[in-house]
Amino acid sequence: MKKFGLSVIALVLSLAFANFASAAENAMVRIFHASPDAPAVDVYVNGDAVVEGAEFKDATDYLELPAGKHMVEIYPAGVMSNAVISTELEVMAGQAYTVAAINDLTNLELSVTTDTMMVEEGKTKVRVGHFSPDAPTVDVGLIGGDALFSGANFKDVTDYSELDAGTYDLEIRTTDGTQVLDLSGTTLNANTVYSVYAVNTASNLEVVVLTDATMMPSEMPQTGMGGTANSASSNLWVYALIGGVAITSIIGLRRFQKITNIVFIVTIFGVITACSNPVNDVIKTEVTQKEPVQISEKVEELQATVKDSSTSSFVPASAPVNPLKITIPSINVEAEIHPYGMDDTGRMAVPEDPEEVGWYKYGVTPGSAGNAVLAGHVDSKVGPAVFFYLKDLKTGDKIHITNANGEELVFEVKDSQKYSPEDAPMNEIFGPSETKSLNLITCTGYFDRSVGHYEERLVVFTELISEI
Repeated sequence: MKKFGLSVIALVLSLAFANFASAAENAMVRIFHASPDAPAVDVYVNGDAVVEGAEFKDATDYLELPAGKHMVEIYPAGVMSNAVISTELEVMAGQAYTVAAINDLTNLELSVTTDTMMVEEGKTKVRVGHFSPDAPTVDVGLIGGDALFSGANFKDVTDYSELDAGTYDLEIRTTDGTQVLDLSGTTLNANTVYSVYAVNTASNLEVVVLTDATMMPSEMPQTGMGGTANSASSNLWVYALIGGVAITSIIGLRRFQKITNIVFIVTIFGVITACSNPVNDVIKTEVTQKEPVQISEKVEELQATVKDSSTSSFVPASAPVNPLKITIPSINVEAEIHPYGMDDTGRMAVPEDPEEVGWYKYGVTPGSAGNAVLAGHVDSKVGPAVFFYLKDLKTGDKIHITNANGEELVFEVKDSQKYSPEDAPMNEIFGPSETKSLNLITCTGYFDRSVGHYEERLVVFTELISEI
């Protein structure tokens, strides 16, 4: 399977829907070409191209569409005339969908299913879709063991099943127990939601595995300890210094050194002891879809456009890279990266060491399609920490990520924003995306000593520009 890069198409899509300002008003839609003998196709939504040259087994990442009704049209690649499918699709805000072109060429149609983004921590969730036109009714289960999904007919997409994460020896088999496809060694990762589609013809059956979602934290990380904070309470020490000077002027020069030393010691003690206290329901909806357009009269025209899949111009998704080191030349940062999940409150966990950087391990790895996230402290209890100068990054600055094999990914700064923790757009920072993004998080703003943390978070948004 190939995930195809859609940066240009995504730009067209964003411009086409520029009047829709809030992501909360949008749905997430991905498109999957699952018709074994259909040619490469272009997909248009409301007259705008959102996918070009998609071949069999190609799948997009999730794209944003405004909630409501949309006209979806599918054409042979490069030929915007006589749509092979023209149908109306209704999507709901906050919901995710998979729109698959299925069946053989003469009966091409759309399958539209709603996807879940939620999974219990430590668990995995999976469903199966039967998209092989001539394959019989099948079960999916452990080899020689119980069925996980039973009686799946062509066009069926099962409900999700939540399992323990791990590696399973699975098989697709007919209802009488005859194995159709061996799926031994299937790994289902924790905190991840999958859709597994059986595609192609019965004699060439294969599976395409799509990741629907990975677990997002409920809150932004706490990445400051107050050692460089500029808060009202820190002004008390300024007043103490002024008072100390006044006292020495009254008592006299002889005792000046002794008293100011005492005030200095008290001031340093106050700074050192300042510290921090590091401490979903799926929307129900219905999909409205017109009857698929039958295209038998257009078969000869379409077959003339069929290309061998080896000629696809799309580049496969980058292999995951486990990050080990981050280097930011413009602000002189070089630090180790360690994986972190969530703390007991559901917040992204972060390193205790203020000079280390945490990678959110339940999300994507840097270099993969989606939003990879790194978090680091702005300060320790006594001074600046690893991401203290993150605020100085400018558009165009480079971020270098190195993996265990010594390979390097280079990201470019695109934007930076400040958010209060309760108002941060978690899906935009941690959720699925069609781009290969890396988002850096630290604290900023006023340090509230009464609760022990900063009142804002700084997020620097970057995108992959090269792999070395």
